[in-house]
Amino acid sequence: MLITKFARISKGRVKHKEKHLRTASVHKTVAIVLLAVVMASCGPTRRLADDEYWLRKNEIEMLDDSEIRRSALNEIIRQQPNRHFLGVFHLSVWAHNLPNPEVVERNAAKKRQRLEERNQQRLAKGKQPRRYKRTFGEWLRYGLGTAPVVLDTMQAEQAARQMSLFMLKEGYFQNEVTHEVEYFGRKRARVIYSVKSGPAHRIRNLTQRIPDLNLKYITDREAAGSLIHPGQRFSVTRMDRERDRLMRFFKNEGFFDLSKEEIYFQVDSTIGNLQVDVLMGIQPLRRPFALNPDSLIELNHIRYRLNEVIINRTHIAPRPGMDAVVPTDTVRYEPYTIVGHPAVYVKPGILAQQIRFEPGQFYSRERLENTHRSLAGLEAFSGVNIRFERLPETTEGEGMLNCQVLLTPARRQQIVFETRGTHQSGFFGTAGSVTYRNRNLFNGAEVFRIRLSGAFEAQQLLTGGGVQEELSGLLQDQTVFNTVEFVPEVSLTIPKFLFPIRIDRIAKSARPFTDLSLSYGFQQRPDFTRNMLRARMSYRWRESDFKTWIVTPAEISFIKIFKSDAFQQRLDALNDLFLNASYSDHLISAFKVSYIFNNQILTRRTNTFFYRGNAETAGNVLTGVMGITGQERDSLGSFRLFDIRYANYVRTDHDVRYYRRFNENSSLVLRFFGGVGVPLRNLEVLPFERSFFGGGANGIRAWLIQTLGPGSYRTVFTTFDRIGEAHLEGNIEYRQKIFSILEGAFFIDAGNIWLLRPDPVRPGGHFAIDRFAGEIAIGAGVGARLNFDFFIIRFDLAMQMRDPSMAPGERWAFQPKDDYNRRVDDFNAANPVRRANYYSPRLNLNLGIGYPF
Repeated sequence: MLITKFARISKGRVKHKEKHLRTASVHKTVAIVLLAVVMASCGPTRRLADDEYWLRKNEIEMLDDSEIRRSALNEIIRQQPNRHFLGVFHLSVWAHNLPNPEVVERNAAKKRQRLEERNQQRLAKGKQPRRYKRTFGEWLRYGLGTAPVVLDTMQAEQAARQMSLFMLKEGYFQNEVTHEVEYFGRKRARVIYSVKSGPAHRIRNLTQRIPDLNLKYITDREAAGSLIHPGQRFSVTRMDRERDRLMRFFKNEGFFDLSKEEIYFQVDSTIGNLQVDVLMGIQPLRRPFALNPDSLIELNHIRYRLNEVIINRTHIAPRPGMDAVVPTDTVRYEPYTIVGHPAVYVKPGILAQQIRFEPGQFYSRERLENTHRSLAGLEAFSGVNIRFERLPETTEGEGMLNCQVLLTPARRQQIVFETRGTHQSGFFGTAGSVTYRNRNLFNGAEVFRIRLSGAFEAQQLLTGGGVQEELSGLLQDQTVFNTVEFVPEVSLTIPKFLFPIRIDRIAKSARPFTDLSLSYGFQQRPDFTRNMLRARMSYRWRESDFKTWIVTPAEISFIKIFKSDAFQQRLDALNDLFLNASYSDHLISAFKVSYIFNNQILTRRTNTFFYRGNAETAGNVLTGVMGITGQERDSLGSFRLFDIRYANYVRTDHDVRYYRRFNENSSLVLRFFGGVGVPLRNLEVLPFERSFFGGGANGIRAWLIQTLGPGSYRTVFTTFDRIGEAHLEGNIEYRQKIFSILEGAFFIDAGNIWLLRPDPVRPGGHFAIDRFAGEIAIGAGVGARLNFDFFIIRFDLAMQMRDPSMAPGERWAFQPKDDYNRRVDDFNAANPVRRANYYSPRLNLNLGIGYPF
């Protein structure tokens, strides 16, 4: 649930008294001075000894050209400076130095003594002792804070030696690395490492020594993907990656016992001319000779096949004082044997569908990992463990493995209650939900959910005295709940494809699911009551670990709206086609295809990508059926179904994200979003539910959700949601860990929404190639995130840097606002009761759960 809070900073009118301005200025000055004094009194070097220096920075100077990055060398240095934010704020060190350490230790000792005395009394009464909880000073000093890093010259010297060794392993045999400590300021120091790499040695010849013909065949077969080639710079790191690459193929071809250490490289660096010869070899299997146990014979490595696969669906690891669950039910489901307790039953076909290997096949780590992921995706089980046992009988070069798939059943039924407060567009509310979940409804690992959610919120009125003008800055009563929402939903997730797709025609690796859902949404507001009934059926499967497809052949929504007379009169007066369609009854029968690419599971990579593309169409099949059956159009030229106009459109949107991880503490995220929806004949506009909007905590954060655009359109009234038919947006966000659970961020958001056709009611709202660049809204800000691992609380404060609704020449925040202020004067002259303020920088505070993207 994303919650957005809007704040306006007002400088007041020009005629405000100078005394008030001087007072505010004095208060700000005093606050800044006090803050500076407090920060200085708890500086990083405050509690250092006379011979200690705070390590401020490690610098690496590359004295000549090298292929080695500074970041790779920096990772070698063990003693790193304290983390900082913006290169200035060392908040964790400040927190560590804030309390007096002697007072902290004295208070902690007293608390431990009191606790020990109380625990002695509790033990005498047969009660469990209580655990020690840190004092506030301990938490501030050791939990929230971190001690300043004190320079250790021995570690700096060791780092220089390790850098030289690293350069040697990367082909720079003649490298030189020196270091120098530079002292400056108040007990501060920096270490400067000077790296002269020298010329790089390169590979002249690459040969092999692989006596095992099976391993030789696999190596030659995969030679095209080798990471090592003649002419390359010699690199131990690249050789290690080549060993990992080969091991992946060997493990997938049955070599269960083969270890990475048995792949070796021999290097001859005596040939001169900055060249080396490299020999790659694989050690043979060595076993004692039967006739002479003191001698060893060399054999081919054993290649293992699977003998028997047993699936235990009710495995529970034995615990002290608890008897193990003994399987009493055995079923043969070719080619597997399935055992378990009859009290916990999952259909054999569903279990067999998740297993990627069969008896008789060679052992494969890839099939093993895919099986583990597939079984872990079934909510019916809370734990998955797959074991292999070697059989003593072996033939020439081949062995046999028995496999046990041990599944720990999850709690079948669960009820979850959730409550939360909401604060959206400046209005408060409360919401909650209760969810019933059955993880094995029909004994096929189906997940059945019943969710009841509701909310009470305060919303601004769209009619009468509740209109909020953009210039007035007046808010209605934000404490009275005038909106009620109630949404019951029933859903069923089935781990296979239902009709018309047969399960035996889908590869096991696809991990297919069918999602069914039915929901009813009721929203009652003073101006209207909205009812929505939605039914959906989707097929979901994985093309690979990174690629997912979702096909929704049917998503049907009925939207029924009952408007108050005053609200209807307001719509008639505005005569806006888009608004009338947004608040009119309609039906949506959509077909949708989604494709997702996400390689963020590759945690070792520094560059990862996410992409989601959606393509959707609605109403085309219905229009064809209506035309074939000779149905008549209404006075608006539209077909009706159940006396309701149905939506007719095509729509697509694309979300692309690039994640760049600099190190474990900092990263950069780039995002682009683009979408367009084209309404067709039966309904002239996109339905409100399928329109695009700007702003919000996950979009352009300097604007409230649905308050941006379209285009350069501007209006006095901001009560109606602003929607469009096209959307372009780009985001840049830099994230950095500050200390403990606190993370910081800087971001810039840019974009807008547009209409596809000119609309006289919303001038400037349509997309035009000659002016769209000038209609890009820009917001920038800072963020703070509390990362609790299992969830993240996010605060983002954004400022409107460029507002396309302003007149040309006034859109940037730093430009004069003559036209805007003139409109303020005109408004105030016509509205003596409501007083508007001159332009001031507009800030928007967003509160959300999770990262925005």
